[in-house]
This record gives sequence, C-alpha cells and structure tokens, in this order.
Amino acid sequence: MVGHYVTGIIVQAQAARHVATRQPDAAFEALANIEKAGADAMVVMRRMVGGLRNNNSTQPRTWEDVDQLVANAAAHGEPVTANIDADVRCVEPALVPSVHRIIAESLTNVRRHARNVTVVEVGAFRDNDHLVVTVRNDGQTAALSGHDAFGIIGMRERAASLGGSLIAGPTPNGGWLVRAELPTVGHR
Repeated sequence: MVGHYVTGIIVQAQAARHVATRQPDAAFEALANIEKAGADAMVVMRRMVGGLRNNNSTQPRTWEDVDQLVANAAAHGEPVTANIDADVRCVEPALVPSVHRIIAESLTNVRRHARNVTVVEVGAFRDNDHLVVTVRNDGQTAALSGHDAFGIIGMRERAASLGGSLIAGPTPNGGWLVRAELPTVGHR
C-alpha cells in the first residue's frame, strides 16, 4: 500500500513540475494532492508499524476498503470507475484481501507505466465458481523492466496460492488488462 501512495506522490510531483511555470494553479492543486497522498501514506505506515509492534497482521480487508481504494485513486485525478457485482460482496469475504491487493497493484502499475490514460475500469463478478477481478486501462504502455515485473509476478503468485490464475498484458485494442480468476469453492 505504501508503494501505491508513494507512486501517486511521484506522479503528482512530476506533473506539478511540468506545469509550474505555465499553469501555477494546476501546480498548486497537484501540491495539495501530494500533501493528501503523503498524509494517507503516513496513516498506512502507522497502521503497518502498529501491527508489527503488536505482532498482529493488519486488519482484514473488506469490500468497503476496495471501494475506498478506487475512491482514493479517483480523488487523485485518475479516471477510474468500478463495477463490483452485489452478489460478490455478499459471498466472498475470504477473498477480499487478495482482491484488494491485486487491484491496488494494478492501479499502481497504471500510474507507473501507462501514458495518456483516459479510462481505468475495475470490475469484480462471479463466473460460475470463480470470482473474476479485472483492471483495464486504455493507455499506452511503456515496456516493463525486470524489477517492475515483480508486481505482476506477485499478483500471479497470490492468485495461484488460492488455486486461481492471473493474466496481465496488452489488449488487442490498446491498453492493458489484468484479469484474476479466483475459485470461490471453500472461500465462503
């Protein structure tokens, strides 16, 4: 999560620097967003450190946390929308931490690697006995370095540890798609 916020801070700082001389009001707004993202990152860090001190894991994620993740991205100027089916929210609580992590990493990757993004769509729905999570954007994708691919590898490993699968790559019409299929059997 901290990486998610730090990436947002970096992107906002780059944008502020880019427009500072021509559009001071836009730079001022970007600085306000940087301040908020920094404060949010500090809250997450405090929770994480508190959890480590207490030798407890962080609080279990809920669908409300997923909603907040998307809302935070939108509040930072990302063109993100979510369509999460109501029946998924009712029957899949054990999978939510993995769903949250996959969406968070996917949104971070959009920030880091996609250019000229006008749409980011987050989805979650049931397909027979699988929970399907998608994050799709329409941006131009820069090549991933070996280090940057660790996020995708981590998402694949997370999905596989649950008996599922994850694909991530360019779409035929441009943009990028992350699609995870997580089995719901045994996770109710």
